Amino acid sequence: MTDDSKDRGTVALWAAAALVALIGAAALVVDVGALSVEKADLQAGADAAALAVAHDCVAGHCGAVTDTATRYASANAIDGASAVDGVCGRGPGLRDCAATPVETHGASGWFEVVTSTPNPAGADPTRIASPGS
Repeated sequence: MTDDSKDRGTVALWAAAALVALIGAAALVVDVGALSVEKADLQAGADAAALAVAHDCVAGHCGAVTDTATRYASANAIDGASAVDGVCGRGPGLRDCAATPVETHGASGWFEVVTSTPNPAGADPTRIASPGS
């Protein structure tokens, strides 16, 4: 047996190890990309819900703010599934929030819409808040 055949085996092992690392990195990139898309999707839904609730409140009928927020958050989700975990703030028909968002200091009326994505595994959902005023 020559030294060439030993080198060929070593190169094959290194190539296999590099391929495993490359496939792992590609899987990580795909997962991080999917999380980024989901976060942007939740933010768009929270923003749409906040605008819809603001529109209703300015028109004088704040009414069922959670129903309005849920309808607009889900309508703006790519998969059509967004949960509204809460609508709170300072205004007629709104419950108080646990903490006042920094962006709202000095505003006479404001609200916050918090959305999340349903998670069938039961783990903590990704939560996104969109303050409105």
